[in-house]
Amino acid sequence: MSEWQPIDTADKDTDVIVYSEFDGVCTAYYDGEVDQWFRSGKSPHDFDFVTSDAVYPTHWQPLPAPPSSGATT
Repeated sequence: MSEWQPIDTADKDTDVIVYSEFDGVCTAYYDGEVDQWFRSGKSPHDFDFVTSDAVYPTHWQPLPAPPSSGATT
């Protein structure tokens, strides 16, 4: 796993893991249209994003690689 990095260095082209004091750790994506981070799977156009699913992260990490197809439990 990668080390936490400042949010201003985040990859804004893909979902990443983010940390904020209010939300803790979650996956998020950046929406350049509104210059804001949102929890993954949410669209800022589906609701009042300012009061619901906006995330104000301070740090980020890339998502880990998915498990190989031969993974067992």
